[in-house]
Amino acid sequence: MYPQGSALSPTLFNALVILLISISLPPCVDILAYPDDLAIVSHRSHAAIKLQITLNTLATTANDLGLFFSSAKTKVMVFNTSCQSEIFHLGKQPIETVKPYKYLGVAIDARLSFTKHLADTKHKIYSRLNMLNIISNFKIGLNTKMLVTLYKALIQSILLYAAPVLLLAAPSAITNLEQAQRTCLRYVLGVPTGSSSALLHQESGILPLGQLVRMVTPKYILRTASNPNRVPNITRVQTEIHKYPRVHQAISWSMKAAWLQKDMGIPQI
Repeated sequence: MYPQGSALSPTLFNALVILLISISLPPCVDILAYPDDLAIVSHRSHAAIKLQITLNTLATTANDLGLFFSSAKTKVMVFNTSCQSEIFHLGKQPIETVKPYKYLGVAIDARLSFTKHLADTKHKIYSRLNMLNIISNFKIGLNTKMLVTLYKALIQSILLYAAPVLLLAAPSAITNLEQAQRTCLRYVLGVPTGSSSALLHQESGILPLGQLVRMVTPKYILRTASNPNRVPNITRVQTEIHKYPRVHQAISWSMKAAWLQKDMGIPQI
């Protein structure tokens, strides 16, 4: 037996999780795993029934492997209004249905507008703004280059966390975050409030958030598409890239990513 905290514990745990997520799944059901956080995505027809079947199989398999899920920490999020009244169970315990939910630091809402995630991001930026202001007002010690490096660590790391999801964000939401970004850059450069946006980005060497998102997303697509175990979304991107965009009414993330891939001339993998 290896106690919790042993150097071998992560390897043994990963081996169990691999067995757990290798179960046979119904059609149009995917399991996304990140260490001990699992997300089951069920879509298309009979999504609710297929989700419950998967939950039952997971609970049985976990029990056989000596693993246990916490029903209190397990949540269901419904994106289809026809399934709003469904009650799901993990074993014999009902699972709470939520509307907004934070998964791996990203607040997801039923409309996939990421409004709450953007609001949380803006709040985090302004909460660190005072720290940046104090440091930038020091008379000695930090020059502009060091302050830009500090900005990238304190602010830009927050802005670019899960940046590819911002492809679906409303332009007004991106504009709000860019406004917060410019406020931070004014503190870094020590320029007055009325300074132009072009000057801020040119002097700091920091691109506006909208352009950063367009740069980060293709890198994510290429990195993930080159992985032999592709995530389902990348497969959808590769499918969408061959379709004529005007045929579709609803704009999906995979469709926007495919357009971006075409615009930037990124070869299909």
